[in-house]
Amino acid sequence: RRHKEILIAQSRIVELRHAAKCRLGEIAISDEISSGCPDPSTCQENKRLLRHILGCTKGKECTVARCFSSKRILLHYHTCV
Repeated sequence: RRHKEILIAQSRIVELRHAAKCRLGEIAISDEISSGCPDPSTCQENKRLLRHILGCTKGKECTVARCFSSKRILLHYHTCV
């Protein structure tokens, strides 16, 4: 169980890092498909999530999917790595 949680967290970090760095997926923000990004729909979704996370102060009460868990994973990553 713990191993599976770690793999999920690692995968989330990779996805969020890609979304933060990907400039090819910028076109996907306007709901167009960017042929340069390997996964434009996931990239677009994660870009939206990152923008939300930056301003969210609701913590566990936030109803945006993956907001709190992503914040927790990113906090751990930035403080422990």
